[in-house]
Amino acid sequence: MAGSPGPRPPGLQPDRRPRLDRRPLAAAEVNRFVVSTFDTDYVLMPGRLLSRAVEVLLQACHEVRDL
Repeated sequence: MAGSPGPRPPGLQPDRRPRLDRRPLAAAEVNRFVVSTFDTDYVLMPGRLLSRAVEVLLQACHEVRDL
């Protein structure tokens, strides 16, 4: 019988979108790979672009931790 298999755990909600707005990084031409978990977004990028990426994210009012 077709139907929903039941409620999903919070980390698997189909409508979960990353909190990171990637547009500022794209506009600054910063190559990145983003991994989103239930409570954190990780942004991976080449080390040579790190200082530019941090500056862009801070200007866009993002919190930057664990450099």
